[in-house]
Amino acid sequence: MLRSNQNHYVQQAKNDTQPDKGLHLTMNKSSVFALLFILLISAWMVSGLFTSEPEEQNQTQKATQPFSVEVTVSEAQVTPVSLVVQGQTVPERLLEIKAQTAGRIEQISVTEGDTVQKGDTLLTIDMEDRLIQLEQQEALYEARKKTYKRLSQLADKQYQSESELDTALANVKASEAAIATIRSDIGFVQPSAPFDGEIQKVTAESGDVVSVGDPMLELVDNSVLVVEVQIAQQRVNEVKKGLQADIQLATGEQVTGKVRFIASYASSESRTYLAEIGIPNPDGKLKSGSSATVTLHVNEVKAHYVSPATFTLDADGRIGVKSVGSDNKVEFHQVSLLQSDNEGAWVTGLPDTVRLITTGQGFVDAGNVVTPVEKAAR
Repeated sequence: MLRSNQNHYVQQAKNDTQPDKGLHLTMNKSSVFALLFILLISAWMVSGLFTSEPEEQNQTQKATQPFSVEVTVSEAQVTPVSLVVQGQTVPERLLEIKAQTAGRIEQISVTEGDTVQKGDTLLTIDMEDRLIQLEQQEALYEARKKTYKRLSQLADKQYQSESELDTALANVKASEAAIATIRSDIGFVQPSAPFDGEIQKVTAESGDVVSVGDPMLELVDNSVLVVEVQIAQQRVNEVKKGLQADIQLATGEQVTGKVRFIASYASSESRTYLAEIGIPNPDGKLKSGSSATVTLHVNEVKAHYVSPATFTLDADGRIGVKSVGSDNKVEFHQVSLLQSDNEGAWVTGLPDTVRLITTGQGFVDAGNVVTPVEKAAR
């Protein structure tokens, strides 16, 4: 009985001195998990130290990367500088034929639209008694010449006074003047065309009785069509005789001509100078009296043709365009407008060759470094 109890105590002591295997395993697993957690945290912190600097560098690079702009290479071209003015066509000559003697119109030899040559008879006024008057004056003249000759012979012999001789001479001169007047009057009864032209208007009729100065018809010379324009005083010095002009007539024709006259003084009302452009019109197809748009080519300069979308203003409010230089820096160029149309404008003030910014010019300033991107061809 005692031995049995001793064995029990010994066995119990052995059990108390041996470690608990389950507890040891549990403690080993916890340590492993804790160690792994610490390693992961450490790795994350270490990776942060190495990766934070490149990210900051990327952000810095993005912040300092040049802005991209679209550019196109523009070459200067020799461009005519034009002055566009409005005018009106007039004939080379327009003459109103008026009666130079009184009488009844016996016959009108032309009608409106007829072409006549210089010297052609236009109409006839009744001769009436003009030939009779001429015969009378011629007879009187002969008689007075004889009287003067007789008195001259007597005066040489001192049988005639000087006063009577002077009166006889005056009578001869009066007869000569009367004969010349009648002959001139006879010439006026058949007025003729003073130049080649076309009958514009006939205002008289056969049977009309006219007085001196009464209009009878109009004769127009359209062999040269003349365009009359007014030139502003600011630009009159650009216009020279012989300058070529392109003319768009309101009747539809497009013709060319040359400046042939420039007034030496300005109109007191408009302060403009009258200029005339002559247009050859030998066949008379061009009609006078229509309005015309005249383009005078006053000069030639090197200029660039640009889109209005490229225009911008600098800090001083000057109009210009922006370009990219060889160092990829933005440059501002103040420009002067020559002329424009519906699609663009010709400007001066740029280098002969320039990379114009066509897109993005509103986001960059002069001096900025940019990345130019060539505009794709269309």
